[in-house]
Amino acid sequence: MQPIFRFIENNFAAFFLFFLIWTIAWMAFFLWRRARTGPKFPRLTDVTVLFRERFASGASHLSWITRLGGAQNCLTVILTDSELWITTFFPFSAFAGFYDLEHRIPTQSLSNVTQKGKSVTIDFDMPDGDRRRILLRLRHAPEFMAALQSHVVA
Repeated sequence: MQPIFRFIENNFAAFFLFFLIWTIAWMAFFLWRRARTGPKFPRLTDVTVLFRERFASGASHLSWITRLGGAQNCLTVILTDSELWITTFFPFSAFAGFYDLEHRIPTQSLSNVTQKGKSVTIDFDMPDGDRRRILLRLRHAPEFMAALQSHVVA
């Protein structure tokens, strides 16, 4: 066995503790940054919910990193009478901002929504004028589209 591996094996507890503290510190940093800069969502009892799906999947098209690092079965998609919410739950909420997967989108900012099977592509305008695209994979995509169309038409 090479000396470096022997050193790691002999000091495994120290290495484990170091990487555990390192991981907890990064998670705390991401959670702090999310709490400071991320969108704030009201309670569900304070809004009219038209559609809600937990454990959805998706990816932002902001960059190649966000396309590759999407969310698999950890997104919550909520359509209210005035907004579309895309968020996630703990512990994934720490990384949602990094992968551009946490948004409160006013329905009037939606520019294009298309469905292909269980995939829904959403184009929307950000408050700063930027245009974004998110691909969602919903188990109940037809119900989402029906709720969105009935709300937009009404």
